[in-house]
Amino acid sequence: MKKLFFLTLLLFVLACGKHNKTLDKLEQIKTVGDENPKLAITMLDSLTHAVREEDEYTQMKYDLLSIRLHDKNYDVATSDKDIKRVAKYFEEKGSDVEKQEAYHYAGSVYRDLEDNPRALEYFLKSADISKKEEVDTNLLCNTYSNLAQIYIDLKDFDQGKNAALTELRLCQHLHDSGIVALDHLLCCYDRLDSIDATKYYGEKLLVCCQTIPDENVYKINTLYNLLVDFCHINDSVNACK
Repeated sequence: MKKLFFLTLLLFVLACGKHNKTLDKLEQIKTVGDENPKLAITMLDSLTHAVREEDEYTQMKYDLLSIRLHDKNYDVATSDKDIKRVAKYFEEKGSDVEKQEAYHYAGSVYRDLEDNPRALEYFLKSADISKKEEVDTNLLCNTYSNLAQIYIDLKDFDQGKNAALTELRLCQHLHDSGIVALDHLLCCYDRLDSIDATKYYGEKLLVCCQTIPDENVYKINTLYNLLVDFCHINDSVNACK
């Protein structure tokens, strides 16, 4: 009886060790993906067959990471099949941090599918989870960036302004330039006919653009938007810069 007990205990320890190693690998790949998503996708693909021998939790972590990496690689989602399954699992069994991530990437998938109502629903759920405990601040910043853009697309510029203000605050906390947040704010205040705020954030965005290489496509588009917005408020001095 004792031999059976110790054998069972040994098998349990070995199984846990394998499980933890797989999760450790997923965390390592996730870290790589923050800087090099293409490489991380290749690393993740190498675990495809092995991970299917793991428990459901590990498989769901793998699938969520896959969705995350493809989003970071700017691969446009063509189906919500995988994220629906993953989001439901973490909604029922995940921690708040895991729910935050699952909801965020559900929002990203529906954004790619041009389903703004459902994208908005999941991004808001992700932001709401963030009020409960310490969360991924980078992800939260990205959530508010997406919210701001969706509100702008829906022409709800007041809500877009509020989301962009939170986005900018989070960027400052992360010591990020906040160029996208400033672009969102400029767009919203211009559409809300707030001349002083448009000029204020436009000038901040203009300074921010000076830190970006001239050949950067985003800089070129941003400068064009700045020109249009400065002309709209008859600010010829900044328009000529």
